[in-house]
Order: sequence, then C-alpha cells, then structure tokens
Amino acid sequence: MDPTQASANRAAHTPELLVLDAEPGEFAFCRFHNVVIVAWPKRATPEAVARLKTVSIELNRDPPAGTCSAHLVGAGAAIPSAEARAAFIDLMNNHTRPLNSLSVVLSGGGFWASAVRSVVLGMRMVTPRSFALTFHTDYESSARWLAKESRDRGGVAFKPDDLARAMAEVMRLAKGESAPP
Repeated sequence: MDPTQASANRAAHTPELLVLDAEPGEFAFCRFHNVVIVAWPKRATPEAVARLKTVSIELNRDPPAGTCSAHLVGAGAAIPSAEARAAFIDLMNNHTRPLNSLSVVLSGGGFWASAVRSVVLGMRMVTPRSFALTFHTDYESSARWLAKESRDRGGVAFKPDDLARAMAEVMRLAKGESAPP
C-alpha cells in the first residue's frame, strides 16, 4: 500500500497518525507523535519485519524525542517463525537506537498469550539494549503507560485516549478493515 495514500485516507479520523507502511491483512506501521505503532493481526513474517527495519532505519535518521513503540498482536496470531524472531532480534540490536519504551498489547489470553509473552521476553533477553518493556491486554492501559513514558522520558505529551483510538485505527488498517464513520 502506498503510505501517502493510506495516510491521506486516514487523516480525517486521527490527524496525528502517520502511516509509515502497511499491507492490509498482514501488518501496519504508523506513528502517533513519538509513538511507533506496529499492528500484527496475524503472524509476523520475516518479510514484514524487514519492512519494519526499513521504516526504523528511516525514523532513526531524525528520531522523535523519547521514541516509544506499541506492538499490537491480534488474538490467536501465530508465534513468529525462527527467521522472523532472528529479524526482530537484529532490529532490536541494531535499529532501535532512540527507543525508550516498548508496550506489547496481546488481544487474547490463556496459553496463547503466555506463549507470545515468552517469545517476546526471550528475544528481549538476547538484546543488550536497554528499554522499558511491558505487556497489556487492552489499548487503554497500554496508552496510559506509553503516555507517561513519553512525557517522562521524551518530554512529549498527548492524551492517552487519543493514543488508544490511534491504536485501534492502526489495527483496523492492518486487518484491512475500514474505519468507523
């Protein structure tokens, strides 16, 4: 998808939301102020992580103050393959320099959520970079945490409710759904 076209199509709903890259049905990468929102409605693939790496390299050229990130994982999304996990580790090691805080939102619970948390924590453990990491089960609690992190670590303030709405919009974009009227 042409990010410029997608951004123009979404601007009426969340003006602060910039679409960086998206493949409806697969993923969406957007920026809301200094928060990079990454939505995975299903399994993250090595190809999609490579596209996130391209976006990250571009963002690192002129990073927003106190960059935070939210990864939104759709209910039941399969755990990334070994290749995709290796690509995530490379991304965390080499292309997330300005990242201060990462929130992972799991849209589900039980064994699936435990397995995803374990995989994310395993990737984080082999990454020498230091950034705050937390897990949430809903956009609202993640947005509250990220708003505080953004304000405290980067001096960028925004309303948590606006970020939560942006998160929902990014997941809709990733799923290929249209925004509500």
